[in-house]
Amino acid sequence: MKRYNSLVFIPIVVLLISGCMEKQIRESEYPPLHNQMLIQCCIAPGEPVEVEAHVVKPYAYNRVVAPEDINEWRNEAILLGKTRIVFTDLNTGQTVQLVQDDISDNARYCMFIVPAGEQFHIQPNHKYSIVAEHDECPSVAATTIVPNGLYEIDRVSFKQKDSEHFSCAINVSNQAAVASVYLLSFRLIVQTQWHRQDSTGRWIPFLKSEKHVPYRETFVQASAGGVGSSTLDYSASVHSVDTLVAIVKEVNEDFVRHHNAWNETRDLFTQPSERYTNIDGGLGIFCAYVSKELVLPNPLREK
Repeated sequence: MKRYNSLVFIPIVVLLISGCMEKQIRESEYPPLHNQMLIQCCIAPGEPVEVEAHVVKPYAYNRVVAPEDINEWRNEAILLGKTRIVFTDLNTGQTVQLVQDDISDNARYCMFIVPAGEQFHIQPNHKYSIVAEHDECPSVAATTIVPNGLYEIDRVSFKQKDSEHFSCAINVSNQAAVASVYLLSFRLIVQTQWHRQDSTGRWIPFLKSEKHVPYRETFVQASAGGVGSSTLDYSASVHSVDTLVAIVKEVNEDFVRHHNAWNETRDLFTQPSERYTNIDGGLGIFCAYVSKELVLPNPLREK
């Protein structure tokens, strides 16, 4: 009987030990459920300063996998209450306290902007900081440097590969003394002229509509004084495109790392991964870019 009792007791002990180990693994795998501020801000010369602020549980932001789960962290947000955000140009010392953009204190997220009447211009090669405070969680801070913007769009061309496909090519000339990373994309504009018959039976134009070919983009690196180039393929006829807009953004390292991490978490078949953040004490991203565009009419457009 004693031997039988001991045999029953051993599996129970093993189960208890394994349960404790599993609990320790789970606790080390997931962060504590305490509130944190989430800041989203990407600045560029010529663009207004806009900072999106949330207060969230960290696991809801870091553990996103499927596209339908991307907004999960919004559902886990708590009411913002009073949030204070100070934006500073560390090169000039100019400081501005941002204000909420017509969103009540009860919103689960707020957009913060420069107050009306104040001037705050983003400058190339300047360093900026954000400091945000909230009543119900620790304050957060972040810094980022705007790229120098010393580059030119060298050449843009596009050609028909067959009746259903064409390609766009672009060269970027880096005029800086350091290597730079660029985000290249094209906006292809297709215009359609609609006609109607008048009382005499003639067809006359009366409405023009515009649509964009699906957006595509790619990163390219150019060495100091060098040239970066890339080609993007499209499934459409180049003869239907009215205008090609080449968009080149010189981006900083924070922009690249956040962009790549975001694309990884949008893949349904990837394992859960940690989202990149450069916000000290919180979550989110503070990054910068400089953007230039070149607009080209399509000489191959069918009349």
